[in-house]
Order: sequence, then structure tokens, then C-alpha cells
Amino acid sequence: MGRFLVREESLSKPWERSRLWGYESFRVLKQKKGTENVLGLTLDMRMLEKEKLHGSLELKTDALSKCLD
Repeated sequence: MGRFLVREESLSKPWERSRLWGYESFRVLKQKKGTENVLGLTLDMRMLEKEKLHGSLELKTDALSKCLD
């Protein structure tokens, strides 16, 4: 039920939600769209195996730099 309530915060823009998990976490970090609304973030590295990414994936904390502005 909690995840449903968080999704209701912004259905089409996960970076505007207070908490992120699953694929949405990776998407926000890759696209550098973190906002001051993000209070919690989980990363499940097993999801990378499912995506079958070739090479390496670089995730930087500056993706959340909008939170500091």
C-alpha cells in the first residue's frame, strides 16, 4: 500500500516522488533528474543482470545534485 501512495505523488515523473525503488532509481540516476523531493532511494543491483547491460554502468551522486540547489 505504501508504494501505491508514493506512486500517486507523481505518476509520470518518478523523480518528483519522495521515494524511489526498482528500475525508477536507475532511471533517475542515469538521467540526472533527482529533485529535492527524493528522500529515499534503493538500488537492487540484481536488476542490472536482468537488463543484460554490456560494458559498465556509471552512476554518480551528482544525479541528485538538484537536491542541493
